[in-house]
Amino acid sequence: MPFWIKSLVIGKFSTPPAVRLVGTVKPLREATPEEIAAWHRHVAKARLTRGYEIMWSKMHLVRDVQFDSFEAVNCGKMTAGLL
Repeated sequence: MPFWIKSLVIGKFSTPPAVRLVGTVKPLREATPEEIAAWHRHVAKARLTRGYEIMWSKMHLVRDVQFDSFEAVNCGKMTAGLL
């Protein structure tokens, strides 16, 4: 049984269901040709969809992101005893 369904049925997560990322986002900049090519390879399976055309076909701006830490997400009683 998939993780989320099992957790919802028994009313408890066996491991934390998500993490919160903490970090810094730098200003927008032009993507390099290598970054654009890598991204297009990553989303290639969606290439024939309308959403791909709208969101990703003309992608040219990126942001550098630096993550400093992460923490498990607390979901009340569902994560009791895990955190």
